[in-house]
Amino acid sequence: MLEKKQKMPPQLRFEFYLPTFYNNEKNPKDFGKPIEKSKFRIAKNKIINNFGCLSIHSGIIQGTWTDKDSKIRYFDNCRKFEVCVNNRDDIIDFMINFKEFLKKEFEQHDIYMIYTEVEML
Repeated sequence: MLEKKQKMPPQLRFEFYLPTFYNNEKNPKDFGKPIEKSKFRIAKNKIINNFGCLSIHSGIIQGTWTDKDSKIRYFDNCRKFEVCVNNRDDIIDFMINFKEFLKKEFEQHDIYMIYTEVEML
């Protein structure tokens, strides 16, 4: 018979999508130039250095979004990054700052980033 183990405390799971192409402002329906692999490496290392873990989903996520001000519709191919971490006082501030870093580094209007509370078995 299996022993019941103590449940781990709840964690926060952050998911964010990084585009594989720069925005094409001249023709938003077409992709811009590919984003350099070094930028993905920098993002990956920032998360691993801060939290010690990261999952990168291998598939491409196709997305479409419309800029609320200009009404221009953009098309993206993205990679999904995911990290589960213990909740701590500075985690939300860190991720807000990280999102702003990503927007500048990847030259994007915005970066899709969410978090949820999860419990591990």
